[in-house]
Amino acid sequence: MNSLVEKYPQVQDTRVILVDNDPTVRKRMVEHLRQQGFQVFTCADTDTAKKKIKQEDFDLLVTEMHLPNESGIELIRWVRRIFDTSYRRFMPLPCVMITGFAHIFETQDLSDLHLAECLIKPLDESELTEAILVALGIKEPESDERDKVEDLKQNFKPHTREYCKILLSDMHNQPNLVLDIYVQLSSEKFVRIAKRGDKLNEIQFHRFMDKGIQFLYVKKDDFRDILALNMRLSKAVTSASNIELIKKQKFLAKTGELILENAFVNGINQETFDNAKEYLCNSIATLMQQDDTFDLLQVLNDHNNSLYAHSLGVSIYSVMIAQKMGWSSGTNLFKLSFGALMHDIGKKDFDPELIEKPKSNLTFAEKELLETHPERGREVLSSLKAVPSEVLAIAHEHHENHIGQGYPRRLKSSRISPMARIVNVADEFCYFAIKNPDYPDADAGKAIYMLNQYKENLLDPDALAALRMIVEESKKMKKGA
Repeated sequence: MNSLVEKYPQVQDTRVILVDNDPTVRKRMVEHLRQQGFQVFTCADTDTAKKKIKQEDFDLLVTEMHLPNESGIELIRWVRRIFDTSYRRFMPLPCVMITGFAHIFETQDLSDLHLAECLIKPLDESELTEAILVALGIKEPESDERDKVEDLKQNFKPHTREYCKILLSDMHNQPNLVLDIYVQLSSEKFVRIAKRGDKLNEIQFHRFMDKGIQFLYVKKDDFRDILALNMRLSKAVTSASNIELIKKQKFLAKTGELILENAFVNGINQETFDNAKEYLCNSIATLMQQDDTFDLLQVLNDHNNSLYAHSLGVSIYSVMIAQKMGWSSGTNLFKLSFGALMHDIGKKDFDPELIEKPKSNLTFAEKELLETHPERGREVLSSLKAVPSEVLAIAHEHHENHIGQGYPRRLKSSRISPMARIVNVADEFCYFAIKNPDYPDADAGKAIYMLNQYKENLLDPDALAALRMIVEESKKMKKGA
């Protein structure tokens, strides 16, 4: 066994696809990497590489920039389009670019590729090995990138939010405002446009609509009054027999978003917990009442905030999966639904712009910061004694996976909480099924396809089987309708 494999045993299981049309360079790199213990597969052009990537699983792409037919740049862009980005440290398929010194300036405008490394020929073999180890996350970077990560973590300051957003459309035709209303001019600047007792007139309303403004803002203390009103209305709506199911669900989904907005802005306290408990007890059954999974997703896709809609979706589908698996305890189903609703609460102190940023546009340091949210979530929830331990486990472990390659602790399946394993499946499904900055055209069919293609070995098999049954039954029902 060579020294590299002794130091990093995972090297011998690593499959590298190498694309270079120069046979001499290709042969030298292959010999070196195989001596190091890597499994290496080669191509001379992008067409062959694409076929291989579609047919087989690889852990890393190493490509020359200038290739016949199509460039290595276009190959990497193609890779970025077809792969999901949710569970690998860098990208779904980490990419290393190789180019000659004469073309070095062509790499300055490639920030959208988020390359793990760009190497200049002639290559130093130790430099190639180092770049691959870092790209795979096997070894920590020794460059400025690691310093950026540490600086970001150490100097992180919670993003304080003094205002909560409300839909502009909710203010239309209000007789008299019961609180002050603000408009956001920048991330830190809010200006009052109407005070308590005023009326938002028709001209103002349409002027905001014409400018594409969807939200107005209220002070976070005033927001509690809006939430309290919606909680009372939710209870009435749930029990009303003369309101259509779809209208009930849309109203309840909106109330769920308000509860999450309150939790993210005002934090977790006894009031937040009690509101969420009452909401879940009264509303989840109604939200799940839709026989057609696709219609339910349509309700969730009609959202005002992708994170909140995602969290609500994860809560609903976690309960559906658990029930399909035979869970029936009301206590356990409540813990599961509450933990799933709050599974991303660790993101509450992050800048909203960072949360809404597409994963493919995140820097390495931003990804590392976002990956701290499970630990932050456990800390936020543990501040309230009423929160059950199972809920803390969901917040902390929902990004762990079946084969021990998740985060933050790389737990194997047997050590992951059963509830967290279910939430992990619901989380991945909702990521593909509910529209978000990464998947604006999300749908259930595509979600199941993506899970089957790229996530199957990472997810709890029982929970995934239950989810497939739910979606299949919904498809049959839709065909028979």
